[in-house]
Amino acid sequence: MTAAVAGLAAALPAIAVIAAGPAVADGAAVREAVAEYSRAARYPLPAIGDAQVARLVSGRVVRVRDLPQGPGEPQRVVGLHLVSEARERLWIAALDPHFQVADGLTEVRVTPPGASPARWYGRLDLPWPFHDRHWVVEVLDNPDVPRATRGAGWEHAWDLASDGADVAASLVAAGKVPGIDPTDPPAAVYTPVNRGAWLAVSVEPRGTLLGYHVTSVVGGEIPDRLVADYTLLTLDRLLRGVASRARGLAEHYAAGHPLLSGGDGIPILPFTSSG
Repeated sequence: MTAAVAGLAAALPAIAVIAAGPAVADGAAVREAVAEYSRAARYPLPAIGDAQVARLVSGRVVRVRDLPQGPGEPQRVVGLHLVSEARERLWIAALDPHFQVADGLTEVRVTPPGASPARWYGRLDLPWPFHDRHWVVEVLDNPDVPRATRGAGWEHAWDLASDGADVAASLVAAGKVPGIDPTDPPAAVYTPVNRGAWLAVSVEPRGTLLGYHVTSVVGGEIPDRLVADYTLLTLDRLLRGVASRARGLAEHYAAGHPLLSGGDGIPILPFTSSG
């Protein structure tokens, strides 16, 4: 799944965390992981309190709405999930473009494979009377995070491309968006705000902090607060879905599958049933 997917379709979350199994990490280790990650991240995580850390460690879902710092700014929603699956498996389960996290979402790679930053076009089919939404994001794995966390943390961040509206219009006009007839009148609203990140941080002794956050304004008739509210409701399913997919990934991400890189830029080798 790409940033664009996470950016608007699956996208609309707050701080959530889920754990699988007892004692994958203790509270002090979780606090340290969040602090180290945030010092180097393009988008630092909001501070989490004792009650939220305890919920993470106990395996319960924590959801936090990150309120804007200034008037008129959009809300951010962040999701965290403390699980026992390996970081590499969670990374592939979240970002492999073969997977789709939302119905009605179409994505088109704009730049060639391996380009950095990568560009992706996304389009979300919304029910009548709302117009579809589309966007073009630039996606980059932040190299500062693994350096600052001794290799433990990865950040896959995105934001709207500066010329994204023109790029989106060109793709539609050229007939490069599946299911869209370029001769039809324009029927999609370009999203004015769409930024966020996937993150995965190894936490001792055997846990991974999986995270997702997004700041999204979809424009048009849909209020920003409604977008954030909806994201909060879908966050648990989004993160649990990634964790579940990670547990059964060996058959999919096997020999012959194009290698995807981790957040440190190093290709992740195919998994075995036990790897």
